[in-house]
Amino acid sequence: MTNNQSNRDDTRLRETIETIEKQVSDITRDLKAVQGRLRAGETEAVKDATRMCGEIRTWIRFAMEMEAKLDDGRQRRGPEPAGGDIDLDAARASIRCRLDRLRRCGNPEKLPG
Repeated sequence: MTNNQSNRDDTRLRETIETIEKQVSDITRDLKAVQGRLRAGETEAVKDATRMCGEIRTWIRFAMEMEAKLDDGRQRRGPEPAGGDIDLDAARASIRCRLDRLRRCGNPEKLPG
């Protein structure tokens, strides 16, 4: 793989990770709205909450797959210059925080972790 191709792959993966972060943020907002509906006694909200939990699991799985692909690509290419890496520890911490918030406002037994 050429360096140029490698950079394009990294860019695509970064864009995918950003999309995942936006989706998790949107789902968090929607889950808070559903929580309000549940508190108001709206029974249809239970189905919506269940669907959202499924979406959350799907996005988490997708994020983990993208992270693994990025790691595999880096291992094949060897060391990269500083400054071009995605901080995976920070990404993990951010995902953990978002999941913690989702657990607090939603149905904690339906979320992984």
